[in-house]
Parts: sequence; structure tokens; C-alpha cells
Amino acid sequence: MNNHNRNHNRNPNFNPNNPNNFELTMLHNSMVYLNNYIRTVNSSIEYLNNASANIRHMQETMYYHYHANNYQLMANNTELFAGTNNGVANNVANNVANNVANNVANNVANNAANNAANSINIVENLNLEYFEALSLRNLQTIITNNVTECSFCSLCEPLNDSCSITHEDFLPQHRVTKINSCGHIFNSKAINEWLITHQSCPNCRYNILSNSNIISYSVQDSDSTFYFSIEDLIKFFCFINQSF
Repeated sequence: MNNHNRNHNRNPNFNPNNPNNFELTMLHNSMVYLNNYIRTVNSSIEYLNNASANIRHMQETMYYHYHANNYQLMANNTELFAGTNNGVANNVANNVANNVANNVANNVANNAANNAANSINIVENLNLEYFEALSLRNLQTIITNNVTECSFCSLCEPLNDSCSITHEDFLPQHRVTKINSCGHIFNSKAINEWLITHQSCPNCRYNILSNSNIISYSVQDSDSTFYFSIEDLIKFFCFINQSF
């Protein structure tokens, strides 16, 4: 990945802040995101459950923008065959351009790229607070899907009879929350606040994001962490490009 970054830095035509160069901007953002995602995977082994699929999706997105950019360069290149009557050369150039276009159209990453293009208009009226609220909603949905709230007396053979967060002993009438996958039980308010911050069971470290389509995205050189789907991230990147 570092070699790719160095190669793009050598390219005088590569400017990730240039609003007229959408494909290269998206390619650059995809590589930055992939680097950040790999850092996240390395810090949490549970993410390996979905890591291969997510990284493959990112690679396909980068493949699209790389070839779409090359196709545009070939389509707009007025110097390569300027003033020539060489029909063979022109046919070769046209065939290469058409093959690239066809390969891109048939690639699954085309859907992601279309979403990205559509997102340019969508994000014009959005702000950072929108993405912060979206991230929190995504996380809260995952928490809701991973826990069950009930009375302590309704549990059959509970794994624990006290909360490791509040250190309280459960009484039969207490409302408690159980993490579905591991079965550990907690004070309902305490575990909800804990999962928003940590996303893992305090007892066994089971990660509630490991079987979801949501990725924890840590912004480089910042304490901010967002919880987005791939589609959310594309919108977020478009927002950043337009705002900064």
C-alpha cells in the first residue's frame, strides 16, 4: 500500500483536492480508508470475520476508479494520435478504451461508484452533525440487535448473578440485559452506555460489530470514530471533499 501511495505522489496530475478530478479523488480516499481499516482490523481480531469481504469490496471500488480515470485520460487525450492517419493505432486505442469501459461496467464495483456519484448531490446540504447522528443510530441498532432486555427471574440458568460494570447483585425483579451471543448479563443502562463506547462484552470481549455490515472507522490523527456501512462511508468521503 505504501508503494501505491508513493507512486501517486509522484504523479503530477494527482491532486486529491481537485474537484474536477473525481475519479482520482475517490481512488485516493479509498486507499486512505483501506489503510485505516487495516489498522482497525489489526487492533481487533473479531473484525477478521468480515475483513476479507470488506477489503475485497474496497479493492473493487479502487479498481473501478483507477480504470475509469484511465479511460477518461484516453478519451480526452488529444496529443497521442494528433495529426495521424494511422487507422491501426486509432483502432487499438479505441479497443483498449472500450475494453476498459466494458470491464468496468461488468464489475461489481460499478454499483459502488454509481452510489458515490449520486452521493455528490446528496451530501450538499449535509453537515458533520448528520454523520455523527447517523453513526450513533447505526451503533444503537447493532446494540439493539445483539441484546435482550428482560427480568432476571425470567432467565434460565443465567451465566452470572451480578453486573461486572456496576458490581450489583441481581434480584429476581431486576430488569437486566443479556448479550445474546455470549449470554453475559448486565445492568441495562450500564451495558448500553458501555457498548456505545467499547462495542464488546466486558466479561469475554465478544465484539458486537463482528457479525454486522457496519465498520468502525477511526479518523486518522483524531479521536473521532464513526460506525458506517460502505455506502455511508462513500457519502462521508464526498462530504469531506466538499467541506474541507
